[in-house]
Amino acid sequence: MIEDRHLARIHVDAPGTATVDGVQVGDSEHRALQVYGSNLEVEEHKYNPEGHYLTIRSKDGRHGIRFETDKGKIETFYAGTFEAVQYVEGCQ
Repeated sequence: MIEDRHLARIHVDAPGTATVDGVQVGDSEHRALQVYGSNLEVEEHKYNPEGHYLTIRSKDGRHGIRFETDKGKIETFYAGTFEAVQYVEGCQ
């Protein structure tokens, strides 16, 4: 995702690319919660009643990662500026 001609967010939607802490598409919500603990905010998914958003913010507050889940499994995740990872809609 590009905003104001700058990279604001990247998306990962297939297994094989993990966060620096080792969480990737296909992992369970439980695994993400084990890795990130109480720093991970869990919210209901806007469009999927069986899904969640799991969001973690960097220590300086400027960046973050958001995992989208379905039935307890991570389907996609994105990382970037904290503002950009909170957008519900991506770009097509």
